[in-house]
Amino acid sequence: NDKNVLHFTSSLSFSPNKTFDNTVYSRIRESGNEDNSLLTESSLDDDLSNVALDLEYKHLLDKAGAEVSAKVHYTRFDQNRDQAIFTTFQEFDGPLDENSFFTDADQSINIYTAQLDYITPIGGTSFESGLKASIIDSESRIDYMGAYPDIEEGALQWDEFLYDEKIYAGYVSIAKDWSKWSAKAGLRGEYTDRTGDSRSMEQIDDREYFELFPTFYLQHNFNENHSLTF
Repeated sequence: NDKNVLHFTSSLSFSPNKTFDNTVYSRIRESGNEDNSLLTESSLDDDLSNVALDLEYKHLLDKAGAEVSAKVHYTRFDQNRDQAIFTTFQEFDGPLDENSFFTDADQSINIYTAQLDYITPIGGTSFESGLKASIIDSESRIDYMGAYPDIEEGALQWDEFLYDEKIYAGYVSIAKDWSKWSAKAGLRGEYTDRTGDSRSMEQIDDREYFELFPTFYLQHNFNENHSLTF
């Protein structure tokens, strides 16, 4: 109705079983020598999905120019990528020199945000305040395997990395327009708590901190074509 608005948007992407196969054959000839050959074959399988959802509600208060709004957001990202590469090099009448490796990579990310804002005029000024929370949950893993001829050594090369981040923020600001001037001042505070966990290295990195971000804005309009802003 005239005072209440509900807004929903979504974006969805799904790309399964995308494959790429490549073969490159090279003949290498040096002056006075016979041919050498190099053969490279690679295959890549990729699965990808991505979902983003937004829901917003806005309510206009009885006071002119005053409103309160709330917004939530969710993102989900998933990707799996498998790759295999084989190479063969042979000098003329020489033995084959073969090498191969395989990678299996997975990534999963979840992002959540929620926000609440309030705007109201106070005298000849506009007052704004709000709260916001943002949460990120990310998991990534890669396995590097089969590095022929060093299969046993290659199988040990892997890592799984977990990343979690939480940010909680609040802000206040006041703005005023008069004659040919406009100004705005505000302050935002953010509390951050984040953790990185490397499973293969058995190492966890934690960081927690609070920061303040002041804002100041001033503009003077000389005429329709010229203005100066600080």
